[in-house]
Order: sequence, then C-alpha cells, then structure tokens
Amino acid sequence: MVDRAKTDSSGLASKATGANNLDNQFYIVQKGDTLYSIALNHGVDFKKLAEWNNIVDPKSIRPGQKLSLSASADDARPVLFALPQQPIETTIEPNEQPFLTVPEESENRVSSHVKANLKTNPKALKLPFSEQNAAQLRNPVNAASAAQVPLSSRPVEVAKNNRIEVAPQPELQKSADKAVNQSDTEWIWPTTGKLLSSFSKNSKGVKISGQAGQPVLASAAGEVVYSGHGLRGYGNLIIIKHNNTFLSAYAHNSKILVKEGEAVTKGQKIAEMGNTDTDTIQLHFEIRKHGKPVDPMEYLPNQS
Repeated sequence: MVDRAKTDSSGLASKATGANNLDNQFYIVQKGDTLYSIALNHGVDFKKLAEWNNIVDPKSIRPGQKLSLSASADDARPVLFALPQQPIETTIEPNEQPFLTVPEESENRVSSHVKANLKTNPKALKLPFSEQNAAQLRNPVNAASAAQVPLSSRPVEVAKNNRIEVAPQPELQKSADKAVNQSDTEWIWPTTGKLLSSFSKNSKGVKISGQAGQPVLASAAGEVVYSGHGLRGYGNLIIIKHNNTFLSAYAHNSKILVKEGEAVTKGQKIAEMGNTDTDTIQLHFEIRKHGKPVDPMEYLPNQS
C-alpha cells in the first residue's frame, strides 16, 4: 500500500472545483495524484489527458502542475491548407507532331491553314509508363492483338526482389483492434455479495455488499496505476489499467495490498473490503472504457 498524506482543505477545495466545475477546463495536480486518478475523477480518457498536456510519461506529473482538461482552442480550430497547383498535362499520340493550342478568343484570327492542323479527334490514350506500354506505342499492330487477350489470362511478371503486399483496409483494421481490446479483457466478479445499487450516470458503477476484511479481487489482469486515498468520495482506492481501452476501479477498501506499477493477475487479492469514505461496508466497482463509465453488468459474467 502506498502511504499518502491526506490533502489539506485547500487541496480538497481545488479537487472539488476541478471535479464539479469545468468552466476553466484546468486542474492543479495535488500530492498523491496520478494521471489515471485525475482522468477517472474527471471522466476523461487518460490517453487524451496526456495528449492535451504533451505528457509522454504518465509518472512525470508533479504537484502544482496545471493540467488542461480539454483540447486547447488552437487544437480545436480548423486549419486551412493550400492545395498544390495541378500541373497541365499535354498528351501527344505516337508518330504525330505536336499541334498548336489556340485560345478561344484568338480563334477568329487564326488562319484556315492553322485551323486545318488542329486535331480534336480521336482522343489520345493515356498509359502509365512501363516497358510494355512503350512497346505498345512503338508497335501498335502487335499491341492491338494483345489488347484482345483478357487481362485475367495474361501472365503477371514480378521482379525477383519485389514483394506485393496488400494494404489493410482501414475499417477492418479498426474492427480488429476493437476485437483485440475486448477479447484480451476477460472479467470476473471482484468479490461476492449482494448488489446494493446498479449502474447509473450518477453512480458510475455498482455497489456490492460484504463483510469487513472480505477479499477484493482484480476483475481482470493488468497494472496498478493508482493506489491510495487521494480522491474524495472513493476512500481507499485502487485503479487497474487493463489495456489502452479499459480501466477498473475498486473503492472504499479497508486495506490495500498492492502498489502502483505492480502487475496483477485476474482473481488476485488486491484489497480487503471496508467502509472508508462511506457509511456501510461495501465495494464500489467501476469499469471505464476510454475514460467513460460503462455498466459493469454488461461485462461481468452471470452469477451462478
């Protein structure tokens, strides 16, 4: 357990202001805070919080540091980009001399002899550069017979040192990433007991009854990113990061058995149930997805 000094009255006032009033969109880091506890307390994704404040190492924040709780106005402002000027393409058919292009306004002044040399039809065929296309231009007769052969029946020649790789589809890649995040997190109940209250927008989690000292288990494998009592209303709190998508929180413990940075396995005893910062012995359990509270009942298995 990480021993942390309780925040003084001014610190608590700052935390209350930061948690309940986001008009200024800033938060002053207090002693005992971590990036993850601040993100959980303000309902934001820890990755976004780090991005908004240019934080590379989550452990680098320090007391007194001023953190932005939202994207800056400069980041939110649309940006104008200058489009590159498109080059003018001139296409000349093989065995033909280039012809003069005459502006429309000068057409009436062009002699009939020049007009006779202006070519309008048939349209030129544009081909990407390759040895095969160059040969086609040099020998149109053979190229015409080759063009009649279906593309599917033509042999494909690939250089020995070249590899053909198919780029992944963006939407399929996103779906795959989402599936990995969800399949990697297999949840179990963090303790046994009666459900005292269900999930709501205000509760942000579920409350489970139990006995003093009853084991509290890690609901899934991960890393302990917060262990302490610095968040008002949570008592002795543990936050576990499972992956870049999910966090879980365990509140009101009487005793914390893990420390920050420790890797835990699913089902490992991490605390003992208690009633710190609440009136009854209970476990308050939350699951956060991208920083937002979600209903744990949608992820926990059915109780037998």
